[in-house]
Amino acid sequence: MLVPEPGQIVHLEDVEGQLVVQTVNNGALTVDLASRYGEPRFFKDIPVADLLPGEDLSAG
Repeated sequence: MLVPEPGQIVHLEDVEGQLVVQTVNNGALTVDLASRYGEPRFFKDIPVADLLPGEDLSAG
């Protein structure tokens, strides 16, 4: 996966639902994520290599 941008929708294999990239960290090696719908969930320092692509909403 290319380096995600804040606002981009991604998925994680073992997490149900859409996640939004909040911040890109460590020279684009990790990201902080938040759940898009439902109960708020936050994930810190997730390796970019673990992300599965989703819908890109950052463009507009």
